[in-house]
Amino acid sequence: MTEHKHNNKTTLIVVLIAAVAVGLLAYYKTARLHMVNRSEYKKMFEALEEKGETKGSNSDQLSSLEKWAEKNKLSWNTDSKGNLIIQRAATSSKSDQPATVIVTEYNRNTLADDASSLATAKYIAEHGKGTPLTVIFLNNEDNLHKGAAGLSGSLIPDNSNVFFLDSNKSSYLSMNSFAGKMSDFAVKKEMTARTCDSGVKITISGCTTNDPRSSMGSQPDPIDTFENLLTYLKGKSVPFQISDLKVVSHGNMYPESLTATVMVNSYTMPDLTKYLDNKGESFRKKYHKDYPDIAYTYETIEKEEQLPSQVYSDETTGSMINLLYTIENGVYRFDKTEATDVHKENDPYAYNCFTDLKENGDTIDLTVSTSALNKIYMDQVEDENSTAAKLANASVSTVSETDAFTGINPQLPLQFSNFYTKVNNVTGKDMGLQENDDTYVTACSYLSAANDRASILHVSVAQNGKSYIANALMNFIAQSVKVK
Repeated sequence: MTEHKHNNKTTLIVVLIAAVAVGLLAYYKTARLHMVNRSEYKKMFEALEEKGETKGSNSDQLSSLEKWAEKNKLSWNTDSKGNLIIQRAATSSKSDQPATVIVTEYNRNTLADDASSLATAKYIAEHGKGTPLTVIFLNNEDNLHKGAAGLSGSLIPDNSNVFFLDSNKSSYLSMNSFAGKMSDFAVKKEMTARTCDSGVKITISGCTTNDPRSSMGSQPDPIDTFENLLTYLKGKSVPFQISDLKVVSHGNMYPESLTATVMVNSYTMPDLTKYLDNKGESFRKKYHKDYPDIAYTYETIEKEEQLPSQVYSDETTGSMINLLYTIENGVYRFDKTEATDVHKENDPYAYNCFTDLKENGDTIDLTVSTSALNKIYMDQVEDENSTAAKLANASVSTVSETDAFTGINPQLPLQFSNFYTKVNNVTGKDMGLQENDDTYVTACSYLSAANDRASILHVSVAQNGKSYIANALMNFIAQSVKVK
Protein backbone atom coordinates (compact mmCIF):
# COMPACT_ATOMS: atom_id res chain seq x y z
CA MET A 1 0.00 0.00 0.00
CA THR A 2 2.83 2.37 0.85
CA GLU A 3 4.59 1.55 -2.41
CA HIS A 4 1.42 2.40 -4.34
CA LYS A 5 1.26 5.85 -2.73
CA HIS A 6 4.89 6.45 -3.54
CA ASN A 7 4.22 5.66 -7.22
CA ASN A 8 1.29 8.11 -7.22
CA LYS A 9 3.54 10.84 -5.84
CA THR A 10 6.19 10.13 -8.42
CA THR A 11 3.62 10.27 -11.22
CA LEU A 12 2.22 13.53 -9.87
CA ILE A 13 5.69 15.10 -9.72
CA VAL A 14 6.44 14.05 -13.30
CA VAL A 15 3.13 15.47 -14.50
CA LEU A 16 3.76 18.75 -12.68
CA ILE A 17 7.29 19.05 -14.11
CA ALA A 18 5.96 18.34 -17.59
CA ALA A 19 3.18 20.94 -17.17
CA VAL A 20 5.66 23.55 -15.95
CA ALA A 21 7.98 22.76 -18.86
CA VAL A 22 5.15 23.11 -21.36
CA GLY A 23 4.07 26.32 -19.69
CA LEU A 24 7.58 27.74 -19.75
CA LEU A 25 7.98 26.76 -23.38
CA ALA A 26 4.67 28.39 -24.27
CA TYR A 27 5.66 31.49 -22.30
CA TYR A 28 9.02 31.63 -24.05
CA LYS A 29 7.38 31.29 -27.44
CA THR A 30 4.78 33.96 -26.65
CA ALA A 31 7.28 36.30 -25.02
CA ARG A 32 9.50 36.43 -28.08
CA LEU A 33 6.52 37.02 -30.34
CA HIS A 34 4.99 40.42 -30.95
CA MET A 35 1.35 39.74 -30.19
CA VAL A 36 -1.47 42.27 -30.23
CA ASN A 37 -2.74 43.65 -26.95
CA ARG A 38 -6.32 42.56 -27.49
CA SER A 39 -7.85 45.08 -25.09
CA GLU A 40 -6.14 48.05 -26.73
CA TYR A 41 -6.84 46.72 -30.22
CA LYS A 42 -10.52 46.18 -29.39
CA LYS A 43 -10.85 49.77 -28.17
CA MET A 44 -9.37 51.05 -31.45
CA PHE A 45 -11.81 48.93 -33.45
CA GLU A 46 -14.88 49.92 -31.43
CA ALA A 47 -13.99 53.63 -31.58
CA LEU A 48 -13.81 53.43 -35.39
CA GLU A 49 -17.12 51.57 -35.59
CA GLU A 50 -18.78 54.17 -33.38
CA LYS A 51 -17.30 57.06 -35.34
CA GLY A 52 -18.48 55.44 -38.57
CA GLU A 53 -22.09 55.81 -37.47
CA THR A 54 -21.81 59.61 -37.59
CA LYS A 55 -20.39 59.77 -41.15
CA GLY A 56 -18.57 63.08 -41.15
CA SER A 57 -16.65 64.34 -44.17
CA ASN A 58 -13.42 62.78 -45.40
CA SER A 59 -11.68 65.92 -44.13
CA ASP A 60 -13.08 65.12 -40.68
CA GLN A 61 -11.69 61.59 -40.92
CA LEU A 62 -8.26 62.88 -41.95
CA SER A 63 -8.27 65.40 -39.11
CA SER A 64 -9.10 62.60 -36.66
CA LEU A 65 -6.20 60.50 -37.98
CA GLU A 66 -3.82 63.46 -37.71
CA LYS A 67 -4.86 64.13 -34.10
CA TRP A 68 -4.35 60.46 -33.25
CA ALA A 69 -0.86 60.44 -34.85
CA GLU A 70 0.10 63.64 -33.02
CA LYS A 71 -1.24 62.37 -29.68
CA ASN A 72 0.85 59.22 -30.00
CA LYS A 73 3.97 61.19 -31.02
CA LEU A 74 4.29 59.38 -34.35
CA SER A 75 6.44 60.72 -37.18
CA TRP A 76 3.76 61.70 -39.69
CA ASN A 77 2.86 64.02 -42.53
CA THR A 78 -0.07 64.55 -44.89
CA ASP A 79 0.40 64.92 -48.65
CA SER A 80 -1.61 67.06 -51.08
CA LYS A 81 -4.02 64.19 -51.85
CA GLY A 82 -5.10 63.76 -48.25
CA ASN A 83 -2.93 60.70 -47.53
CA LEU A 84 -1.57 60.36 -44.00
CA ILE A 85 1.94 58.86 -43.99
CA ILE A 86 3.58 57.48 -40.84
CA GLN A 87 7.19 56.27 -40.84
CA ARG A 88 9.14 54.32 -38.23
CA ALA A 89 12.88 53.68 -38.35
CA ALA A 90 14.16 50.12 -38.30
CA THR A 91 15.53 48.55 -35.14
CA SER A 92 19.31 48.22 -35.20
CA SER A 93 19.25 44.49 -35.97
CA LYS A 94 16.74 44.83 -38.82
CA SER A 95 18.02 47.94 -40.60
CA ASP A 96 19.34 45.87 -43.53
CA GLN A 97 15.98 44.14 -44.09
CA PRO A 98 13.59 45.14 -46.93
CA ALA A 99 11.15 47.85 -45.87
CA THR A 100 7.58 46.95 -44.91
CA VAL A 101 4.76 49.21 -46.15
CA ILE A 102 1.26 48.85 -44.67
CA VAL A 103 -1.46 50.57 -46.69
CA THR A 104 -5.19 50.99 -46.11
CA GLU A 105 -7.91 53.42 -47.27
CA TYR A 106 -10.38 55.64 -45.43
CA ASN A 107 -13.78 56.61 -46.84
CA ARG A 108 -16.32 58.56 -44.80
CA ASN A 109 -19.17 56.47 -46.22
CA THR A 110 -17.73 53.09 -45.21
CA LEU A 111 -15.79 53.92 -42.05
CA ALA A 112 -17.71 51.46 -39.85
CA ASP A 113 -17.33 48.69 -42.45
CA ASP A 114 -13.59 49.45 -42.75
CA ALA A 115 -12.97 49.39 -38.99
CA SER A 116 -11.07 46.06 -39.07
CA SER A 117 -8.44 47.19 -41.58
CA LEU A 118 -8.15 50.71 -40.16
CA ALA A 119 -7.73 49.44 -36.58
CA THR A 120 -5.06 47.00 -37.76
CA ALA A 121 -3.10 49.73 -39.57
CA LYS A 122 -3.37 52.09 -36.60
CA TYR A 123 -2.17 49.44 -34.15
CA ILE A 124 0.83 48.60 -36.34
CA ALA A 125 1.68 52.30 -36.75
CA GLU A 126 1.83 52.62 -32.97
CA HIS A 127 3.56 49.35 -32.10
CA GLY A 128 5.29 47.89 -35.17
CA LYS A 129 9.04 47.37 -34.64
CA GLY A 130 11.65 45.69 -36.79
CA THR A 131 12.15 46.41 -40.47
CA PRO A 132 11.92 49.98 -41.82
CA LEU A 133 8.17 50.65 -41.61
CA THR A 134 5.78 52.99 -43.43
CA VAL A 135 2.03 53.01 -42.72
CA ILE A 136 -0.16 54.90 -45.20
CA PHE A 137 -3.82 55.86 -44.83
CA LEU A 138 -5.05 56.62 -48.36
CA ASN A 139 -7.81 59.11 -49.06
CA ASN A 140 -10.58 57.09 -50.74
CA GLU A 141 -13.41 59.61 -50.64
CA ASP A 142 -16.46 58.24 -52.48
CA ASN A 143 -14.41 55.18 -53.52
CA LEU A 144 -12.60 57.20 -56.20
CA HIS A 145 -9.10 56.12 -55.04
CA LYS A 146 -7.88 59.72 -55.29
CA GLY A 147 -5.19 59.16 -52.66
CA ALA A 148 -3.91 55.94 -54.21
CA ALA A 149 -3.80 57.45 -57.71
CA GLY A 150 -1.75 60.39 -56.46
CA LEU A 151 0.62 58.54 -54.14
CA SER A 152 4.33 59.28 -54.62
CA GLY A 153 6.36 56.25 -55.68
CA SER A 154 9.13 57.39 -53.32
CA LEU A 155 7.01 56.13 -50.40
CA ILE A 156 7.23 52.58 -51.74
CA PRO A 157 10.91 51.56 -51.85
CA ASP A 158 12.23 49.11 -54.43
CA ASN A 159 12.06 45.51 -53.18
CA SER A 160 9.82 46.50 -50.26
CA ASN A 161 7.03 44.25 -49.01
CA VAL A 162 3.72 46.09 -49.37
CA PHE A 163 0.56 44.88 -47.64
CA PHE A 164 -2.69 46.51 -48.70
CA LEU A 165 -5.40 45.96 -46.07
CA ASP A 166 -9.14 46.22 -46.55
CA SER A 167 -12.09 44.82 -44.60
CA ASN A 168 -14.19 41.94 -45.81
CA LYS A 169 -16.44 39.10 -44.72
CA SER A 170 -13.53 36.64 -44.69
CA SER A 171 -9.77 36.89 -44.26
CA TYR A 172 -7.68 35.84 -47.24
CA LEU A 173 -4.65 36.82 -49.35
CA SER A 174 -4.72 37.89 -53.00
CA MET A 175 -2.20 38.61 -55.72
CA ASN A 176 -4.82 39.51 -58.36
CA SER A 177 -7.59 42.11 -58.54
CA PHE A 178 -9.91 43.54 -61.20
CA ALA A 179 -9.42 46.35 -63.68
CA GLY A 180 -11.73 49.33 -63.29
CA LYS A 181 -13.25 52.05 -65.45
CA MET A 182 -15.79 54.84 -64.97
CA SER A 183 -17.58 56.18 -68.03
CA ASP A 184 -20.15 58.88 -68.76
CA PHE A 185 -22.90 58.15 -71.30
CA ALA A 186 -24.47 61.44 -72.41
CA VAL A 187 -27.77 61.90 -74.24
CA LYS A 188 -28.79 65.28 -75.61
CA LYS A 189 -31.08 67.17 -73.25
CA GLU A 190 -33.88 69.06 -74.96
CA MET A 191 -36.72 70.73 -73.06
CA THR A 192 -40.23 71.22 -74.37
CA ALA A 193 -43.55 72.56 -73.12
CA ARG A 194 -45.57 70.24 -70.90
CA THR A 195 -48.73 68.75 -72.43
CA CYS A 196 -49.77 66.24 -69.70
CA ASP A 197 -52.29 67.53 -67.15
CA SER A 198 -51.51 65.39 -64.06
CA GLY A 199 -48.43 64.17 -62.23
CA VAL A 200 -46.63 62.85 -59.20
CA LYS A 201 -43.31 63.55 -57.55
CA ILE A 202 -41.59 60.23 -56.87
CA THR A 203 -38.93 59.70 -54.21
CA ILE A 204 -36.71 56.64 -53.90
CA SER A 205 -34.64 57.03 -50.73
CA GLY A 206 -32.90 55.28 -47.86
CA CYS A 207 -30.57 53.36 -50.18
CA THR A 208 -27.51 53.51 -47.95
CA THR A 209 -24.53 54.04 -50.25
CA ASN A 210 -21.84 51.38 -50.49
CA ASP A 211 -18.95 50.18 -52.58
CA PRO A 212 -20.42 48.30 -55.60
CA ARG A 213 -18.23 45.24 -54.99
CA SER A 214 -19.63 44.68 -51.50
CA SER A 215 -23.28 44.12 -52.35
CA MET A 216 -23.75 43.83 -56.10
CA GLY A 217 -27.11 42.19 -56.75
CA SER A 218 -28.46 42.79 -53.24
CA GLN A 219 -28.13 46.58 -52.98
CA PRO A 220 -31.19 48.73 -53.83
CA ASP A 221 -30.32 50.95 -56.80
CA PRO A 222 -32.64 53.94 -57.24
CA ILE A 223 -31.54 54.51 -60.86
CA ASP A 224 -32.37 50.92 -61.79
CA THR A 225 -35.72 51.24 -59.99
CA PHE A 226 -36.46 54.47 -61.89
CA GLU A 227 -35.64 52.71 -65.18
CA ASN A 228 -38.26 50.06 -64.34
CA LEU A 229 -40.87 52.81 -63.95
CA LEU A 230 -39.93 54.43 -67.26
CA THR A 231 -40.02 51.06 -69.03
CA TYR A 232 -43.48 50.40 -67.56
CA LEU A 233 -44.78 53.74 -68.80
CA LYS A 234 -43.28 53.23 -72.26
CA GLY A 235 -44.90 49.79 -72.45
CA LYS A 236 -48.32 51.28 -71.65
CA SER A 237 -48.11 53.30 -74.91
CA VAL A 238 -49.69 56.34 -73.28
CA PRO A 239 -48.32 59.91 -73.13
CA PHE A 240 -45.98 60.60 -70.22
CA GLN A 241 -43.33 63.23 -69.47
CA ILE A 242 -40.42 63.61 -67.05
CA SER A 243 -38.82 66.58 -65.34
CA ASP A 244 -36.77 67.65 -62.30
CA LEU A 245 -34.57 64.55 -62.18
CA LYS A 246 -32.15 64.59 -59.23
CA VAL A 247 -29.90 61.84 -57.85
CA VAL A 248 -27.88 61.98 -54.63
CA SER A 249 -24.69 60.22 -55.69
CA HIS A 250 -21.34 59.37 -54.11
CA GLY A 251 -18.74 59.05 -56.85
CA ASN A 252 -17.86 55.40 -57.52
CA MET A 253 -20.52 54.07 -55.15
CA TYR A 254 -24.19 53.20 -55.21
CA PRO A 255 -26.43 56.29 -55.35
CA GLU A 256 -28.36 57.10 -52.20
CA SER A 257 -31.65 58.48 -53.55
CA LEU A 258 -33.54 59.76 -56.59
CA THR A 259 -36.39 62.20 -57.09
CA ALA A 260 -38.24 63.10 -60.28
CA THR A 261 -41.56 64.50 -61.45
CA VAL A 262 -43.55 62.10 -63.63
CA MET A 263 -46.52 63.45 -65.59
CA VAL A 264 -49.36 61.68 -67.37
CA ASN A 265 -52.89 62.63 -68.43
CA SER A 266 -55.66 62.35 -65.86
CA TYR A 267 -57.17 59.19 -67.35
CA THR A 268 -53.84 57.37 -66.80
CA MET A 269 -53.33 58.50 -63.20
CA PRO A 270 -55.19 55.59 -61.55
CA ASP A 271 -52.99 53.07 -63.36
CA LEU A 272 -49.82 55.01 -62.46
CA THR A 273 -50.66 55.35 -58.77
CA LYS A 274 -51.69 51.68 -58.57
CA TYR A 275 -48.33 50.70 -60.07
CA LEU A 276 -46.46 52.96 -57.63
CA ASP A 277 -48.45 51.63 -54.65
CA ASN A 278 -47.62 48.04 -55.54
CA LYS A 279 -43.98 48.70 -56.41
CA GLY A 280 -43.45 50.86 -53.35
CA GLU A 281 -44.73 48.13 -51.04
CA SER A 282 -42.75 45.32 -52.71
CA PHE A 283 -39.61 47.52 -52.75
CA ARG A 284 -39.93 48.16 -49.03
CA LYS A 285 -40.54 44.49 -48.20
CA LYS A 286 -37.56 43.37 -50.29
CA TYR A 287 -35.02 45.70 -48.69
CA HIS A 288 -36.42 46.84 -45.33
CA LYS A 289 -34.54 44.26 -43.23
CA ASP A 290 -31.10 45.46 -44.36
CA TYR A 291 -32.10 49.05 -45.17
CA PRO A 292 -34.59 50.15 -42.50
CA ASP A 293 -34.99 53.66 -43.96
CA ILE A 294 -35.76 52.42 -47.47
CA ALA A 295 -38.74 54.09 -49.19
CA TYR A 296 -40.30 54.32 -52.66
CA THR A 297 -43.06 56.88 -52.37
CA TYR A 298 -44.96 59.44 -54.43
CA GLU A 299 -46.80 62.68 -53.82
CA THR A 300 -49.69 63.57 -56.10
CA ILE A 301 -49.49 67.08 -57.55
CA GLU A 302 -53.03 68.28 -57.00
CA LYS A 303 -53.23 71.27 -59.33
CA GLU A 304 -52.16 71.37 -62.95
CA GLU A 305 -50.60 74.81 -62.52
CA GLN A 306 -48.21 73.31 -59.96
CA LEU A 307 -46.73 70.99 -62.59
CA PRO A 308 -43.44 71.99 -64.26
CA SER A 309 -43.97 74.04 -67.40
CA GLN A 310 -40.92 72.53 -69.11
CA VAL A 311 -40.21 68.81 -69.46
CA TYR A 312 -37.69 66.61 -71.26
CA SER A 313 -38.55 66.15 -74.91
CA ASP A 314 -39.84 62.80 -76.16
CA GLU A 315 -36.51 62.25 -77.91
CA THR A 316 -34.52 62.93 -74.74
CA THR A 317 -36.75 60.69 -72.62
CA GLY A 318 -36.65 57.93 -75.24
CA SER A 319 -32.86 58.03 -75.45
CA MET A 320 -32.58 57.93 -71.65
CA ILE A 321 -34.90 54.90 -71.45
CA ASN A 322 -33.03 53.07 -74.21
CA LEU A 323 -29.70 53.72 -72.49
CA LEU A 324 -30.87 52.62 -69.04
CA TYR A 325 -32.63 49.55 -70.42
CA THR A 326 -29.89 48.36 -72.77
CA ILE A 327 -26.80 48.71 -70.53
CA GLU A 328 -26.54 45.71 -68.25
CA ASN A 329 -26.63 46.94 -64.66
CA GLY A 330 -25.34 43.98 -62.69
CA VAL A 331 -22.97 41.03 -62.61
CA TYR A 332 -21.46 39.13 -65.54
CA ARG A 333 -20.76 35.50 -64.61
CA PHE A 334 -19.00 32.56 -66.23
CA ASP A 335 -21.46 30.07 -67.65
CA LYS A 336 -20.91 26.33 -67.80
CA THR A 337 -19.14 26.44 -71.17
CA GLU A 338 -16.73 29.17 -70.02
CA ALA A 339 -15.78 27.66 -66.65
CA THR A 340 -12.20 26.53 -66.03
CA ASP A 341 -10.24 25.00 -63.14
CA VAL A 342 -9.49 28.53 -61.95
CA HIS A 343 -12.82 30.21 -62.75
CA LYS A 344 -15.85 28.15 -61.80
CA GLU A 345 -19.36 28.36 -63.20
CA ASN A 346 -21.18 31.43 -61.78
CA ASP A 347 -17.93 33.12 -60.69
CA PRO A 348 -18.14 36.84 -61.57
CA TYR A 349 -15.87 38.17 -64.31
CA ALA A 350 -17.25 41.71 -64.62
CA TYR A 351 -19.65 44.24 -63.11
CA ASN A 352 -21.58 47.23 -64.42
CA CYS A 353 -23.02 49.59 -61.82
CA PHE A 354 -25.08 52.74 -62.38
CA THR A 355 -23.60 55.33 -60.00
CA ASP A 356 -25.16 58.61 -61.18
CA LEU A 357 -27.81 60.06 -63.49
CA LYS A 358 -27.78 63.83 -63.75
CA GLU A 359 -28.49 66.88 -65.84
CA ASN A 360 -25.19 68.30 -67.08
CA GLY A 361 -25.73 71.44 -69.10
CA ASP A 362 -27.19 70.40 -72.44
CA THR A 363 -26.95 66.65 -71.72
CA ILE A 364 -28.27 64.06 -69.31
CA ASP A 365 -25.36 61.88 -68.18
CA LEU A 366 -25.45 58.31 -66.92
CA THR A 367 -22.27 57.35 -65.06
CA VAL A 368 -21.38 53.66 -65.14
CA SER A 369 -18.69 51.99 -63.05
CA THR A 370 -17.29 48.90 -64.76
CA SER A 371 -14.84 46.40 -63.29
CA ALA A 372 -13.52 43.26 -64.94
CA LEU A 373 -11.16 40.36 -64.40
CA ASN A 374 -8.70 41.59 -67.03
CA LYS A 375 -8.45 43.64 -70.23
CA ILE A 376 -10.12 40.95 -72.33
CA TYR A 377 -13.28 40.99 -70.25
CA MET A 378 -13.16 44.76 -69.82
CA ASP A 379 -13.07 45.16 -73.61
CA GLN A 380 -16.00 42.75 -73.94
CA VAL A 381 -18.20 44.73 -71.52
CA GLU A 382 -17.08 48.05 -73.03
CA ASP A 383 -18.10 46.83 -76.49
CA GLU A 384 -21.57 45.96 -75.16
CA ASN A 385 -21.85 49.33 -73.43
CA SER A 386 -20.77 51.15 -76.61
CA THR A 387 -23.40 49.30 -78.62
CA ALA A 388 -26.03 50.38 -76.10
CA ALA A 389 -24.81 53.97 -76.39
CA LYS A 390 -25.18 53.94 -80.18
CA LEU A 391 -28.74 52.61 -79.92
CA ALA A 392 -29.55 55.49 -77.55
CA ASN A 393 -27.70 58.14 -79.62
CA ALA A 394 -25.43 58.71 -76.63
CA SER A 395 -21.81 59.83 -76.59
CA VAL A 396 -19.29 58.07 -74.32
CA SER A 397 -16.37 59.57 -72.39
CA THR A 398 -13.93 57.99 -69.93
CA VAL A 399 -13.87 59.49 -66.43
CA SER A 400 -11.11 57.28 -65.00
CA GLU A 401 -9.57 53.85 -65.48
CA THR A 402 -7.02 51.53 -63.92
CA ASP A 403 -5.42 48.26 -64.96
CA ALA A 404 -5.95 44.91 -63.31
CA PHE A 405 -3.37 44.03 -60.66
CA THR A 406 -1.09 40.99 -60.61
CA GLY A 407 1.62 40.71 -57.95
CA ILE A 408 5.22 40.08 -58.98
CA ASN A 409 6.35 37.96 -56.01
CA PRO A 410 4.48 34.63 -55.59
CA GLN A 411 6.63 33.85 -52.53
CA LEU A 412 5.20 36.71 -50.46
CA PRO A 413 1.74 35.17 -49.83
CA LEU A 414 3.40 31.86 -48.94
CA GLN A 415 5.81 33.58 -46.56
CA PHE A 416 3.09 35.67 -44.92
CA SER A 417 0.78 32.66 -44.62
CA ASN A 418 3.56 30.78 -42.80
CA PHE A 419 3.98 33.70 -40.40
CA TYR A 420 0.21 33.71 -39.86
CA THR A 421 0.16 29.99 -39.04
CA LYS A 422 3.25 29.87 -36.84
CA VAL A 423 2.48 33.00 -34.84
CA ASN A 424 -1.20 32.25 -34.24
CA ASN A 425 -0.69 28.57 -33.39
CA VAL A 426 0.24 29.71 -29.87
CA THR A 427 -3.44 30.56 -29.44
CA GLY A 428 -4.15 26.83 -29.54
CA LYS A 429 -6.02 27.01 -32.85
CA ASP A 430 -5.10 25.31 -36.10
CA MET A 431 -4.55 28.43 -38.19
CA GLY A 432 -4.49 28.75 -41.97
CA LEU A 433 -5.01 31.52 -44.52
CA GLN A 434 -6.30 30.96 -48.04
CA GLU A 435 -5.11 32.69 -51.20
CA ASN A 436 -7.97 33.84 -53.47
CA ASP A 437 -8.35 36.09 -56.50
CA ASP A 438 -10.19 39.35 -55.79
CA THR A 439 -13.38 40.01 -57.74
CA TYR A 440 -13.17 43.79 -57.47
CA VAL A 441 -10.79 46.71 -57.96
CA THR A 442 -8.28 47.32 -55.15
CA ALA A 443 -5.69 50.00 -54.44
CA CYS A 444 -3.04 47.42 -55.38
CA SER A 445 -3.37 48.53 -59.03
CA TYR A 446 -2.36 52.07 -58.05
CA LEU A 447 0.40 50.93 -55.69
CA SER A 448 1.88 48.80 -58.47
CA ALA A 449 1.73 51.78 -60.82
CA ALA A 450 3.58 53.87 -58.22
CA ASN A 451 6.41 51.30 -58.03
CA ASP A 452 6.29 48.08 -60.04
CA ARG A 453 9.46 46.78 -58.36
CA ALA A 454 7.79 46.33 -54.97
CA SER A 455 6.24 43.05 -53.78
CA ILE A 456 2.57 43.83 -53.20
CA LEU A 457 0.01 41.63 -51.45
CA HIS A 458 -3.66 42.29 -50.74
CA VAL A 459 -4.68 41.16 -47.25
CA SER A 460 -8.43 40.95 -46.70
CA VAL A 461 -9.27 41.40 -43.00
CA ALA A 462 -12.42 39.86 -41.53
CA GLN A 463 -13.86 41.28 -38.32
CA ASN A 464 -13.74 37.90 -36.57
CA GLY A 465 -10.12 37.30 -37.62
CA LYS A 466 -8.61 40.77 -37.45
CA SER A 467 -6.36 40.13 -34.45
CA TYR A 468 -4.79 37.10 -36.17
CA ILE A 469 -3.93 39.23 -39.21
CA ALA A 470 -2.51 41.92 -36.91
CA ASN A 471 -0.41 39.30 -35.06
CA ALA A 472 1.03 38.03 -38.34
CA LEU A 473 1.86 41.53 -39.59
CA MET A 474 3.46 42.56 -36.30
CA ASN A 475 5.72 39.51 -36.41
CA PHE A 476 6.47 39.85 -40.11
CA ILE A 477 7.76 43.36 -39.38
CA ALA A 478 9.73 42.08 -36.36
CA GLN A 479 10.94 39.01 -38.30
CA SER A 480 10.48 37.16 -35.01
CA VAL A 481 10.22 33.62 -36.36
CA LYS A 482 11.91 31.75 -39.16
CA VAL A 483 9.69 30.69 -42.05
CA LYS A 484 10.38 29.23 -45.45
